[in-house]
Formats: sequence, structure tokens, C-alpha cells
Amino acid sequence: MRRKTAFSVLAAAAILSAGMPLVTVNAGTPPNAPEQVGIPKFFLSLQDIPLMPGLEELPAETLSFDKPEGRIIETIALMDARLQRGQVLSYYRTALPQFGWGKSGENSFYRKDESLEISFDKRESGNIVKFMIRPLL
Repeated sequence: MRRKTAFSVLAAAAILSAGMPLVTVNAGTPPNAPEQVGIPKFFLSLQDIPLMPGLEELPAETLSFDKPEGRIIETIALMDARLQRGQVLSYYRTALPQFGWGKSGENSFYRKDESLEISFDKRESGNIVKFMIRPLL
């Protein structure tokens, strides 16, 4: 256990010294998944929002509009069956501040002139997470 912790600390220090954002993905990984520290994947449609391990973006279901007031984007990700809502929220509460997002509510964040809302829904294919970015009013 001490070796794993020491390795995590060393890996985090290496990432920080390289000027890369640090995202610890074990905050929301499914049970029995290996712990990882590293550079996250990002949504195709939300290139500045990390894609949590265990989420699969559904690009065909993305809606995107550019308006004079700012962008409006809704994208959907399918949750791995082992993931729970609390794990997803915990991951994004930890990860998003590292990308300049502040928490404004239970499932909502803000950055500059934009808001981000995270919501959950069920489908026949499984549980989904919706990410909605829109201009602050």
C-alpha cells in the first residue's frame, strides 16, 4: 500500500512539474478497477471537459449551437454498469476545478461566462449522464 501511495505521489509531482493538470481518476472509478493518475481523455464535443473512465461518450447524440451570447452544448455519456451517480459527481467535483470550473450547486459549475450542469437519466441501454454547457445569463 505504501508503495502504491508513494508511486501516486511521485507520478503527481511529475505531472505537476510538467505543467500538466492533475486528475486523480480513482475518485470515481468502479470497484476493483486499477488506480490511475494521469492525463485524462476528453469529450469530443466538450474538448475542455475530461471524460471520466467508465463513461462512454455518445457523439451522435450531441447537440451544439453557437450564439452571440456563447455556446450551447449538450452531450451524453453512457455509464458503465458498475458506476454509481455519486462516483461520477465525486470525480467531476474533483476534476473540474483543475480546469477552471467553480462549483455553483449540487450538480452545476461555472467558468467565466459559462455554466455546466450534470444530470442523470435512465435508458434501455443503461444509465446516462448529460452534460449541458450554456452561457451564464
